[in-house]
Amino acid sequence: MNTLIIECAGSDMVVALDSGEDVIFKRGGGVRNNGLIIPFIDGVLTQAGAEIKDIDAVACAVGPGSFTGIRIGIATAKAIADAVGCRLIAINTLQAAAYNITGDRFIVAEKCRNGEYYAAVFAGDAMNMLECKVMTQEQLDADEGEVVYFDGKSDVFNLAYTARRLARERGDNTLVPLYLKKSQAERMYDGD
Repeated sequence: MNTLIIECAGSDMVVALDSGEDVIFKRGGGVRNNGLIIPFIDGVLTQAGAEIKDIDAVACAVGPGSFTGIRIGIATAKAIADAVGCRLIAINTLQAAAYNITGDRFIVAEKCRNGEYYAAVFAGDAMNMLECKVMTQEQLDADEGEVVYFDGKSDVFNLAYTARRLARERGDNTLVPLYLKKSQAERMYDGD
């Protein structure tokens, strides 16, 4: 199964093709490179000797993360899935970051703005996410679980392995943005 992976929510854009045996990828430095998503997809497909019609699924990071990046990734993933008639797989960026972590209770946290963190709470492993929310440093410190800090640079292989597991374990075929905070425009409108 050829899965195209798109991650524009984090600090680096990642486009990868996972054939189930190999993962071929390109990484862009910073969210400003999200405009290069189509050339990156073309480059990954060319490097793999594949065409767009060879894609069986598109896995896309739906957040939390950059509002604009999430929208770019989801719009691109939906357009490709619609064009080739393939499946969509939604990936939570913190769940992918937690792929190799296990423990009774742990939290993967990524710094966002105003001293807050996007935080996902897990029990056991990355596939058992209890909640995903915004937390302060004080809340993280007071929680009983181990806190693992994520720098926003998604590991390509964690994305691929997470997409594989989600493809096996979930039957959803939708991509819905995971926004945990208001956008800058909403904050300005509300006077925050």
